[in-house]
Parts: sequence; C-alpha cells; structure tokens
Amino acid sequence: MGYLQVYRQQLLDVAALTFIFGIIVGLLSPFYLAVTRFTFLYLFLSALPLFLLETAAYFASAILCLICYWNLRKGRLRLASIRGVIAAGLLGVTGAWVAGLLVLGAAVTCSLYQEL
Repeated sequence: MGYLQVYRQQLLDVAALTFIFGIIVGLLSPFYLAVTRFTFLYLFLSALPLFLLETAAYFASAILCLICYWNLRKGRLRLASIRGVIAAGLLGVTGAWVAGLLVLGAAVTCSLYQEL
C-alpha cells in the first residue's frame, strides 16, 4: 500500500468517525430537548408540534448518518456523500451547527475520494 493510499484510508476513517458523531448527536438531542422543554410543553401544548418536528428531524439525520457510515464502509462513497450532505442540512436546520458542519466535512471528504 502506498503512502497516498494510507493517507486516503485515514481520511476515510476520520469521515466514518464523524458520521458516528452525527448518529450520536441525532439520537441524543431529542432527549436534551425533552429535558429542557418539559415545563414549556407542560404549560403550552402549542409547542408540542414544533417539538415533534424537531425530534423527527434529529432522528432522520441520525438514520441518514448511519446509512452514510454503512455506505462508507462498503466503499460506496458517492451515496455516502450525497446522503451526508442531506444529514448535515437536517442537523444544521435543527440547530446542531457544529455536528452539521462536521458531517458536511465528512461528506465532502467522501466526495473528494470517490473513485471514478
């Protein structure tokens, strides 16, 4: 294995870890929302649809990051990059900017290193 192949594999491993970070953020953020907004939800039931929408977006981004991780491990970098951009957008819209930027970086890494 050449030096560039080792470097490529290390970058793809970092991208895989970043997708795992996106999974963790997507799964744990709804619990954080539930704890911080419990009294809000109890007092104002009108906040419930927004809470459910944000929770659905977080879970969707976690599922997309999981699919990106699987595609990355199977060598399907094009699918991982496309779905990674969508997951990053969902994380960015819901307010997890740092996680969204990290997942976007992983998606860009996948798109740069895809074999044509």
